Amino acid sequence: MQMKYYLERAGKNSLNESLLPQKEKSFVDIVMEFVDTIDMDGLSEQQIKMIDEMLFITEADDGSDAVDLIDEQQRKMVVRAGKRIRKMECPEGMKAVGGKCERMTSAEKRMRTKGAKMAAKKRKSQKAAIQRKRQKSLAKR
Repeated sequence: MQMKYYLERAGKNSLNESLLPQKEKSFVDIVMEFVDTIDMDGLSEQQIKMIDEMLFITEADDGSDAVDLIDEQQRKMVVRAGKRIRKMECPEGMKAVGGKCERMTSAEKRMRTKGAKMAAKKRKSQKAAIQRKRQKSLAKR
């Protein structure tokens, strides 16, 4: 149907390519064009590092459901049993397995959601006791 419209607009039976809508550029093409226009000599080390990271991410983006590599590397310090431990922080829908983020199955997501709801109910019922103990502890200080 669209092809007929373009042919009628051209007023001929042959296909006029200039009247056809142009295909949108992919993200990788846009990044590559941007990097080609940059003068690398006038950039600071930090800017060069950012461009390298951008190129690395676009190389990793092959159209599959690859995880953003920046999100995987985030680690935060937590206290467990009085000791500081580095904890892997993964994006939503992912879990840390062997130091890398892996996609969770839909069944696991469902079970975690159900568990979170049950834990919230339990916390709500214990809230008064927790506050009493906190007030008692603060009174001693």
